[in-house]
Amino acid sequence: MLDLLKRTLKSPSTALPKAVNGDFELYLPAENTTLKYQLKLSKRRRSLSVEIKHNAVLVKAPYWTELAYIEAFLIKKQSWIVEKQTQQTLRPQNQNDYQSGSKVLLLGQWITLIIVTGSRFNIKLDSIEKQLVITQPKNIKNPPQYIRNKLILFYNQQAQEYITPRFQKLQTQMQLTAKELQFKLYKRRWGCCYASGLIRINPMIMGAPDWVIDCVLIHELSHLTHMNHSAKFWQLNKDFCPHCNSSKKWLFEHSHALSMH
Repeated sequence: MLDLLKRTLKSPSTALPKAVNGDFELYLPAENTTLKYQLKLSKRRRSLSVEIKHNAVLVKAPYWTELAYIEAFLIKKQSWIVEKQTQQTLRPQNQNDYQSGSKVLLLGQWITLIIVTGSRFNIKLDSIEKQLVITQPKNIKNPPQYIRNKLILFYNQQAQEYITPRFQKLQTQMQLTAKELQFKLYKRRWGCCYASGLIRINPMIMGAPDWVIDCVLIHELSHLTHMNHSAKFWQLNKDFCPHCNSSKKWLFEHSHALSMH
């Protein structure tokens, strides 16, 4: 998961030498810890940003930025950086390795993946035992890839069956009509609304609880009226989704388990 922080820089100064690309260490006095980070400079960049991914810190800055300025900025934001690193350290890794015993999410519940070998493919959801049983044919050359592809098809089917009628109901409540609803697997988004009126939803959102799914659908439907994230957009979104912040938090904490890596 990616945490991003940006700050627009003023015009360059020649008082101190500019920074260079490379790996650096910086002592953070308030946190009493040493921060290791990678610095990447770009002539096209006009702002300073800090990205925290897999607990690693990447700092991006304009090529003329002074190292002292970067370090002052990191020290100012040290509590935020350490907090995000801690969150990512505590966050579990994707629990699905496409083998028997792996865990997948479906409508907010953990489901155990059971893989058996048989003559032909089959997939069956046992809601009582909370198991998803997949029969894998013999002589499959790449079993994990095979299981991954079948899981994607499974989530697409679940999305078609669950989200389609729910989407229609929300359209009626919001008095909005999309031109078309499609499902598409995305790496870093849960949905997308186009100016044409087409709305696409990531079928992996089926791993989330129903109220989180509703929030995603309401978000994209709101874009039919406001193709931006203006105050009017958020007001419309809030009118139909009172727990938007909670859904964002849930998706942030569980995104690792909803991806098909």
